[in-house]
Amino acid sequence: MDIRLIAAGLATIPAIYFCNNLIRRKNEVDSATQSINAALQDRYDLIPELIDTIKSYMYYECDALINLTRMHASALSYHIGEIEKIELNNNITSTLKQIMEAAEDYPELKFSDNFLQLQKRWTDIEDHFSASGRVYNNVVMDYNKAVISFPGNIFADLLGYKTKAIFEIRREFLNIKLQSLSYN
Repeated sequence: MDIRLIAAGLATIPAIYFCNNLIRRKNEVDSATQSINAALQDRYDLIPELIDTIKSYMYYECDALINLTRMHASALSYHIGEIEKIELNNNITSTLKQIMEAAEDYPELKFSDNFLQLQKRWTDIEDHFSASGRVYNNVVMDYNKAVISFPGNIFADLLGYKTKAIFEIRREFLNIKLQSLSYN
């Protein structure tokens, strides 16, 4: 056998390994992104029910409810990017926090069965969202390490892979902040 053929074969094996590793990690990030999107969709689906439940009680909070309705419509738009989605989600969270704080002034709303069920569902959705965010951050960190470390960075450049952003998830009615990772 020709020594050049053997050398080429030995050089190809690590290249295949690193390319497959990057592709696998990118697929994990895509899967985690879909999990976050599903949790966001659950959250968005609950907003109309919440608005219907509280609008009859909270007449004086009309502006917040209208604002929440507009944001809900924007969230369902197919023309919204990931960064805009996170910013919109932060605005929704802020408005919902304002509405929930205002609900404290309406005891008949606060203790209604429907409102209590919605709060329970909301908490479950937020827990799922938080878990999805943690999974996303873990797989993104692994992906980013593979993209920036040698020799994976060579193959990442060839495949056009760039580092991804992580989410900072805080549990104050789950406000999400996008953080960019800069490894340069």
